Amino acid sequence: MTPDELCDLLLLLVSDDYESFCYIEEQTRECLSKIGGQVSTSDIESALRKLIAQGDVSAFLLDSQRPDAEAVLVDSRPMSQLWFYATKDGQKKAHILAEVAQRWFPT
Repeated sequence: MTPDELCDLLLLLVSDDYESFCYIEEQTRECLSKIGGQVSTSDIESALRKLIAQGDVSAFLLDSQRPDAEAVLVDSRPMSQLWFYATKDGQKKAHILAEVAQRWFPT
């Protein structure tokens, strides 16, 4: 899987809800295992940083004591403590990716 393809996959994973890094890593590995692929934790971290730099994803700190998610800088805490969610622009891109995937790989 190329770095851009990994970014596309991650964008789809975070396009409709806040997702923890643990969940993203687990789902990415599960998806890639189906096609015989592998990915490192650092590759996932790099791809998330790229998506954040592009403005497609934001990082958040979720706390059960607070009602709202707090947007944070990705380098402020370990990735394993953060949650990720697509921005409006990222959601638009994810929608387009999902439509293209549906046309190419109908279920």
